[in-house]
Amino acid sequence: MNFINILNHILRPLEWVVAQLLTLFHHALVTFGMTAGPSPAWGIAIMCLVLVIRICLLPLFLSQMRAMQRIQVLQPQIQRIQHKYAARKDPRSKEAMQREIMALQQRYNANPLGSCLPSLIQAPILCSLFYTLQSLPAIADGNAEPLGGIDHTMAGDIESSSIFGVRIADSFGTVASPQSRIIIGVAVALMCLTLFQWMLIHRNTSKDAMFSPQFLVQKMTVFVFPAIYVVSGATLPFGVLLYWLTNNLWNLGQTLCQLRWFPTPGSAAGER
Repeated sequence: MNFINILNHILRPLEWVVAQLLTLFHHALVTFGMTAGPSPAWGIAIMCLVLVIRICLLPLFLSQMRAMQRIQVLQPQIQRIQHKYAARKDPRSKEAMQREIMALQQRYNANPLGSCLPSLIQAPILCSLFYTLQSLPAIADGNAEPLGGIDHTMAGDIESSSIFGVRIADSFGTVASPQSRIIIGVAVALMCLTLFQWMLIHRNTSKDAMFSPQFLVQKMTVFVFPAIYVVSGATLPFGVLLYWLTNNLWNLGQTLCQLRWFPTPGSAAGER
């Protein structure tokens, strides 16, 4: 059993939940007048999945903002500790430096991992949606067991559904028409454009924190993620791209809210 199969097996319960939520949202959309069977309602159901997940994660988002603020406020003190041990290269001094930094963070309840929690939670959900969409052809052909509320007939409906002229289960490599490839390319381009939020995060970062390792990692994402998006656009089902794009647009909105209501002291947004 290879790594992908092992991961798929581990995420199977979450795939079941994702499938149930998709069928629930689709049923609600049909109840409100959208077409049943193969229709854009399935693509909109994927977008609804993002919105519900992000609404549920709002308390974590607020905790993330507070954690980021505490870390950035502590940056001058952390840099003083690092400067104190800059000339000492022995392992004991490095351990002492880490203990002082950790003690400072614990004193102010500033957990550097707190800002990563929402992303860590969403990663398995995104993988589960990918495996759910990947399993649709096998379920529709009767070669795989039904998943959650997605049975043989419904899997065929989802697989045949299209939004903006692109089937949900198709990727850039499987579509035949140039129009469909253009739509997928536009989706990938929009995913890259949403990285504009990094410029907004830059305005909410204090001058001292701009030289921290955490900020430099954030800065690198501006160059790394477009490459990831381009590769993903060529290999992932269009339904996963819809999920990712909707999630990025939500992140952009959250960043705007962060600038308005959670400005970091010492940053351009905080000074404004």
